[in-house]
Amino acid sequence: MGKEWHDINEPGGFVRSSKTATEPRVREIEITDTEECGRAKEKFPAEYRFKWVRAVEPAQGFEIDKPYEIEGEVEELREIKLSRVKVYPIGRYKGVEDRFYSGGIEAYIDGKSKRFRCRCRYLFEPDNYARDNSKSEDATWELIIRAEGKGAEREYESEPLVFPRPVKFQELRRGDYDEEGVKRYGKPEGGEEYKRNGVVQSLQRDLILLGFLPKGSDDGAYGDKTEAAVKSFQEYACKPERMRRKVGKIEKADKVPEGLEINGVVDKRTRDEIDKWIQREWVKPLPFLRKGDVDDEGVRNGKGKRGGDEHYEGDIVVRLQRELQKVKAYFGKIDGWFWDKMKEAVERFQEAAVEGKFVVNGEEKEIGEKLTGHFKGVLDAPTQEMLKKVAEMGGVVEKREENELNLKYAKIMKSLVGKPYIINANGPDFFDCSGAACWGIRKTANQNFGDYTAHELFTKFTKSTDYIGPGSLKFYDYTFDGIIDHVTTIIDNSQMVHPSSGKGVIEIRPVDYLDSYTEKRGGKIYNRVWNWEVIKENLI
Repeated sequence: MGKEWHDINEPGGFVRSSKTATEPRVREIEITDTEECGRAKEKFPAEYRFKWVRAVEPAQGFEIDKPYEIEGEVEELREIKLSRVKVYPIGRYKGVEDRFYSGGIEAYIDGKSKRFRCRCRYLFEPDNYARDNSKSEDATWELIIRAEGKGAEREYESEPLVFPRPVKFQELRRGDYDEEGVKRYGKPEGGEEYKRNGVVQSLQRDLILLGFLPKGSDDGAYGDKTEAAVKSFQEYACKPERMRRKVGKIEKADKVPEGLEINGVVDKRTRDEIDKWIQREWVKPLPFLRKGDVDDEGVRNGKGKRGGDEHYEGDIVVRLQRELQKVKAYFGKIDGWFWDKMKEAVERFQEAAVEGKFVVNGEEKEIGEKLTGHFKGVLDAPTQEMLKKVAEMGGVVEKREENELNLKYAKIMKSLVGKPYIINANGPDFFDCSGAACWGIRKTANQNFGDYTAHELFTKFTKSTDYIGPGSLKFYDYTFDGIIDHVTTIIDNSQMVHPSSGKGVIEIRPVDYLDSYTEKRGGKIYNRVWNWEVIKENLI
């Protein structure tokens, strides 16, 4: 019967060995509601039955200590909300069963197809088979999958697969394709580059799972994107940094593969390393940033402690703040601290990313990809990958109309640079600060817009914002007496149009040009944007 307990090299995986194969392969399960005394009180009717269950042979063949998948299908016998079942991989040798996972593996059921699929991270040999030193060279054992669940009519057991089985490893490189590549691109079913059993598409799906290839890239053709993804994986595999999918924190591997070539070719060593990452649930090490996290800049700004659970070495928070700012989702300070405004920015970006629509060159466009598998308000790997893509294409989150008006206003105000400054002048040749602003509004959105002081513009026609970019405004209360004294227009992230009474001209100055002057006088600065909806209604 073998040893009562054995270690299957799986966390929490000390399992009890051995049921005999003489037990019936299909057993009825009675579902009862028991009283405290243990006496059966009521038997409930079965809710569903298993139609079939099987172990799915990997594209490169089964291999000991490597992952494989299990799939099956259920049939509902009455209306229920069935979400998951449990499957048990079992090895059988000489009539003795070895249940590899004592607690089973949960498999989630698709609500429409009623099918389920899950990954088994390791293919083990039965313990008594591995320890049998007297077995013949042609000795075999069987792998069976047993499925069960609360409410099932019966347990179900798959047809046995006989082991050992031949390994079908095929080296993959750029130019290779499989059946899916034939189907999509009309490639020939033959030749050195044609690989059977869907091996290219299987590789691509693994790279997607690990975060090295975008979703939807599993086309069965090993092209530039797949080669770049393999090279990226090889580069990361040679470094000690690792990250588990559900944790989102960087950890250090005990050792890294030695001599792994970074060449974009999936040889046996690269394939083994990919399988190792899948088994250990490692993904591309992009840490998940959450509210409260800081980097080195955040520590310098007094927002956290170095070496704490929320601290990340380097400037990762700063870099992501700048990317969020670039896509016009974040308007706060670049301070290395993930707090309320940054969380709001992430959620704002994710809302647009789920729709897959961003403003590019003033027009709202679908970018060909939608954000899925993310956590709300968290800069997880899917969100970071999408953020990078949107930033590279110049996309922004802003509403199209408001973005266009702000850009147009900024351009008009920039055209006034060099015009003389005269107090109470409102154009077209001479301006003061409020006169220039009103003239810019008339040219942008409402030709009938009236003339107002800076204080009237502030109180009637603006709204508060954290946005600092083209078309946004800075209002100055120099003495903090509740009256606005001056207004400037920002034309990019670093410059503003400043009607200068001292110089007698409208000029371009750095965004923070008047900040220290205002602060020394005890004043206050307000960041605002025009409320274009209100402005369009003004006919005075």
